[in-house]
Amino acid sequence: MELKFSFAKMVKRSIGLSAVALLLAGCLSGGSGSTTASSGSATVSAASVLGTWKWMSVTSSGGTSTDASSAGITISLDASTYTLTVPAITTTTLFGKTYAACTETDSYTLSGNTLTINTTSISVSGSLCGPVGAGSSSTISVNGSTMKITDSTGVVSTYSLQSSGSSNASSGAKMYMIGAYHLTLNNNLNSKLHALSTVSGQSIATISLNGLGAGVAANLTTKKIYVSTQAGSAVNNYVQVVNTATNSVVTSITLPLGKVPNAVAVDPTANLVYVSNSDGTISIIDGATDTLLTTTTASIGGLIKVNPTTGILYSFGGDDRMYTLKYNVTANTYTTQTISLLNVATGYIHPSISHRGIDIDPLTNTIYTADWTDHTLWVINGATNTLTTSIPMTGNVFPNDVVVTPSSKKAYVASSYGGAILVIDTTTNTVSSSIAQGAEHLAINPVDGTIVIVAYSASLMPQELNYDPTSNVLSQPVSILGIPVGMVISP
Repeated sequence: MELKFSFAKMVKRSIGLSAVALLLAGCLSGGSGSTTASSGSATVSAASVLGTWKWMSVTSSGGTSTDASSAGITISLDASTYTLTVPAITTTTLFGKTYAACTETDSYTLSGNTLTINTTSISVSGSLCGPVGAGSSSTISVNGSTMKITDSTGVVSTYSLQSSGSSNASSGAKMYMIGAYHLTLNNNLNSKLHALSTVSGQSIATISLNGLGAGVAANLTTKKIYVSTQAGSAVNNYVQVVNTATNSVVTSITLPLGKVPNAVAVDPTANLVYVSNSDGTISIIDGATDTLLTTTTASIGGLIKVNPTTGILYSFGGDDRMYTLKYNVTANTYTTQTISLLNVATGYIHPSISHRGIDIDPLTNTIYTADWTDHTLWVINGATNTLTTSIPMTGNVFPNDVVVTPSSKKAYVASSYGGAILVIDTTTNTVSSSIAQGAEHLAINPVDGTIVIVAYSASLMPQELNYDPTSNVLSQPVSILGIPVGMVISP
């Protein structure tokens, strides 16, 4: 078995472990089992791998994820030494085995993208340390605070950087997801907000809501999550505010009677929160005081997003139009505009456009919306509020979602049916490449810049993956509760 180190930069390692530890050894000794979506690799620097890494989870080649955060297994790299530390494991939670405590210390060298471990002979019976053989090569990939180690059979272990020797079970970014669609809608799950580790997929916290969750958005500046909840059209509904430091609801904002909230969007610059109601109105909330400011009379609500630079809200309903809203905080007034979405390529307006995702590039003031029905990515000029172009999605692609990475001038379009994520060159507005992975939802990880992907496996099991656009590496999947009704990523 070829054992590989997948820190997230490239590695070559001579490593061998005792037979009793062979399965877990593949997880601890990393490699390039991560799927390469396209050519290219990240540049390794010595500083990028230094530190103590705590083992958080392992995913088998069959896709089953196991939480390993309580095992206390770490890999440490200082300027000259590699150290594997394993405490005594007395339970059989890891592969149905118990393990003796051991420490393996080796020297290593780093040259270009190759890390060579010069391992000494260690023999501790029934442990995860062992004598080494020769000839195993490895690739290490490190993305922000996450290290992935993959063996040649597809078994992946995931580490998080541990600081000051403290537990790192909830380090890195967190995925906040409302409920879960998994073949059928589970209302019990939908009445909770689930905080999951983007590293392991494991639960960090479960937050009870006072109704069925419908929409969710994050203010990364104030570290708040806003969740719209539905109890019915004849009663008051709410927007609940969650503190990401404590993972608890700190207040509930009452909406006008009969307003049933759906999508939520945040303007972090003005600290405003927008809620799209089922009757098309928009409720506007002061994020500083978490109080309701006003609710529009104009029926313009739908899928919503705010450009944080211009403060303009863009809304897409189930028709052939886009709406904008600009709120004046001082006067407590707003202005709106209606924009026709004529398909530039065909001259055709679809009578029932189904917008599934929206994102904005604030650097170029460009809005992108994924149209599931018309197999199209719409591109809108935010300076003139006119349609720039419509990009047809090639192949059997039904766009579910879109995210933009302004610095790399890329947009990523998710499709569950086409089995691929299309990569759009936003300078030419053309499809430049694709990633061989179907997806239901996409989000940008604000901690390390990776793209968080939520998808169904071939057996219709919900899973999460991470794509690194710098190294073009797609991680192995980890199991999650289900496909979320809505999700955001927050530090």
